[in-house]
Amino acid sequence: MKRVLFAVLMPIILLIPLCAQEVVRLGFIPGFSAVPFVHLMASADGGYTFTSYKAPSDVYRALRDGEIHAAIVPSSSAQKMLDASSGRLFVPCITRNTDFSVVSSEAEIRDFSTLLGKKVCVVPGSLAESFFRFLLQQGDVPVRQGDSGVELVYEKNPALIATGLLNGTFSAAVLGEPALSALLSESKKMRDAIDLQDEYSKVVGAGRTVPLTVVVALTQFRDEEPNAYQTFLSALEASIQQIQANPALAAELSKSTDVQFSSKSAVSAIKRANFSYIPQKRPFSLRFSTR
Repeated sequence: MKRVLFAVLMPIILLIPLCAQEVVRLGFIPGFSAVPFVHLMASADGGYTFTSYKAPSDVYRALRDGEIHAAIVPSSSAQKMLDASSGRLFVPCITRNTDFSVVSSEAEIRDFSTLLGKKVCVVPGSLAESFFRFLLQQGDVPVRQGDSGVELVYEKNPALIATGLLNGTFSAAVLGEPALSALLSESKKMRDAIDLQDEYSKVVGAGRTVPLTVVVALTQFRDEEPNAYQTFLSALEASIQQIQANPALAAELSKSTDVQFSSKSAVSAIKRANFSYIPQKRPFSLRFSTR
């Protein structure tokens, strides 16, 4: 009964008119995913307010209730939000594409064929796991124990993943930023063995990418406040361009602003991450392409 009631009320809640105003209300989850907002936060421009949330579900409720106009969220969470919103939410742009790699200290690991018989650690239920499984499937590499397949080992804690790699519990791990740069900076034995974006290009062709974080916005924001909406997107694009041009400054601002991202390898992580401003011209759908 509760699910039925939610489905009925959701479109009505999202139809609540937005107040006419110039200030754009933005939401984010503190940490690395919020880095694209860093220059907007640091700006003296009073055209934006920022509210932090602990989880994507909290961001969704804030969007649903009209507390914020837009937010940066993981792409997997964005897909769930869109599915539940009956068209009241949409994705105007991508802010970061995947930057996953297979990291290992073993010199012989260089491509998928050299992973046969190896244990590879992945974060359970993550986009990284799904992405890696997809690539293994496309390469006809089975996921199973033994010398004829790749055995997946599951761990969420980055510190335990690093420990497992160093003590040989598993041969490799699938990591993205900022965990990848943190690990490489801590151990000279570790190396970026297989770039999974390169492997994806081999499967689907050059220039194809998978979004890691995106902006989710109220359709009303776009339709009823077009000037503020376009100004926000232009400012976000400029922020990401500044991040690409000067990762060191972005790292400094990420530490001093509400982004709250701080790491010894912050500059490297920001430099290596695929932060990009890519407008979405078609309805958003998170899926892995094939040729």
